Amino acid sequence: MNATLRKLVLLWLSAPSVLVAQPAPDLDARFASSNGWIGADGIYSASLPKNRTAWLFSDTWTGEVQDNRRMHPRMINNSVGITEGLAPARFYYSTNANGKAVSLFTPPDGRGWYWLWSALPSGNTLCLFAARVERTAAGGAFGFRVFGTALGEIANPQEVPTVWRVRWQNLPEAWQTNNVFWGSAALHHQGFAYVFGYLENGGKGADFRRQMLIARAPGEKLNRFSEWRFYGSGAWLASPQAAEPVCPDVATEYSVTYHSVYQKFLLVTHDSFLSPTIVARLSDHPWGPWSDKKTLFTCPEADPSRGIFCYAAKLHPSLSDDQRLVISYAANANDMATVLNDNRLYRPRFIRLPARDLFNR
Repeated sequence: MNATLRKLVLLWLSAPSVLVAQPAPDLDARFASSNGWIGADGIYSASLPKNRTAWLFSDTWTGEVQDNRRMHPRMINNSVGITEGLAPARFYYSTNANGKAVSLFTPPDGRGWYWLWSALPSGNTLCLFAARVERTAAGGAFGFRVFGTALGEIANPQEVPTVWRVRWQNLPEAWQTNNVFWGSAALHHQGFAYVFGYLENGGKGADFRRQMLIARAPGEKLNRFSEWRFYGSGAWLASPQAAEPVCPDVATEYSVTYHSVYQKFLLVTHDSFLSPTIVARLSDHPWGPWSDKKTLFTCPEADPSRGIFCYAAKLHPSLSDDQRLVISYAANANDMATVLNDNRLYRPRFIRLPARDLFNR
């Protein structure tokens, strides 16, 4: 091999792995409601009985859409969509005595609100993680803080969400000190329920980072916190303070799934805080080691000049199969008027990627 060719090969090997996902407007259209529910972020999903899928949303706009603008808007903190087959999603939230939209789930202690995170079937119930959030004095699009996580057990997930019976309990406060939170992602594997979280480094601006943490419990015992074990020093340990980062640069919300054909675990997240770039990493085990990141997609909505940013990327097993992977993300803006006047924002956006392009790279 001559020197020029050797240099080209070395450059190719050292370059970031870039794959090309494609927008999936047919899936976007299934969430294109123009009356009642008119957009949301979060966009987690979970399998339900009778081949249905629950779509778990955080902040949600209600009202009407006219000429690409949101009219009579009202924001609530969470809602749920249900899909079955190829039909459009049906959306559910609560209403108050005056008939106004209100959040489907509210904290029993009345403090702050819930943003819906990952969920796992557990026997006949559905276990649902929710971030506990409250306002701060900062105001604007980032005038909030996450201060804890709750676990909800839905006793009747076969029913419509407006009649779900949910028992909420907060994760122990001692687990969530020092900027540690649990429930960003979750999966079942070989008899265990694995729960992923994150550790914030406390940095500012470009120095701000989150790192992945992992815990597990016997598959049907997520609600028994004494059964949880935390991964650190290469072992599963009883102390939550023993948990150590297993992967750098994850978002608050991300997904970890297992692909049985390729026998790999797949992490999907944004590249860094509010990056428009969606990336993936692979591993043989839920706890890693994780591969170098592979770039999947750059969200076209991102526009710093308009204050538009993208976030919340995650993979959805119910829409994916052996050949194709389906990922969603959200687009938002610093200025509320921008969101209200552009109905293309603050809605689930989907992309597709051939599985072989990712796992065989």
